[in-house]
Amino acid sequence: MTDVTTTTALQDLAAGTYVVDASHSEVGFVARHAMVTKVRGYFQDLEGTITVADDLAASSATATMKTASVDTGSADRDGHIKSADFFDVDNHPEITFVSTGIADVEGNEFALNGDLTIMGITKPVTLKAEFEGTARDPFGNVRAGFSASTVVEREDWNLSRNAPSRPVASSSPRRSRSTSRSRPSSRPESHRSPTSPDATTASGLVCCVATQVRRCRP
Repeated sequence: MTDVTTTTALQDLAAGTYVVDASHSEVGFVARHAMVTKVRGYFQDLEGTITVADDLAASSATATMKTASVDTGSADRDGHIKSADFFDVDNHPEITFVSTGIADVEGNEFALNGDLTIMGITKPVTLKAEFEGTARDPFGNVRAGFSASTVVEREDWNLSRNAPSRPVASSSPRRSRSTSRSRPSSRPESHRSPTSPDATTASGLVCCVATQVRRCRP
């Protein structure tokens, strides 16, 4: 077995294939609710792979999220999001991301370019990503941590339902570094049903990723 030492520098990350540890990872989103509060959600069912090449620029990543596993802390709202009004989970059971390149590497931070597919519509996105370091677990597996975030426009994937045209106020979201999953609470507006996702966002959607990956042994 190839010896791999722990590291905190991206340039020292050992080449190889790493698989996402779903129990220690999170893919979440933040959306506006009636333009005054925020609703947070995540996908409970996800998988992915990161392939680190000897030439870092040639590395790649893929991820798949099951749309039926979306959780915003409100069963009624989740049911509506899963319906044909939004994710249409019966016809589009997965959201996928396939990287197309890595750019702007500076220390442990880099831009991860890729194609995001939602409801059969594929659009290019760029995630602001950061390598968080590696460590060995008690079983000798090498684990690495990454975090990333981006802002996407819902209308690009036909996910807007009467959403206001004004964008989300912040275009520089914080990266999500925690791998713990907290269930958000949401207080419905008196004139809005909590089942209406159009009330939860303007045109922008902040997407955050915090993932721990395990290196596959040669």
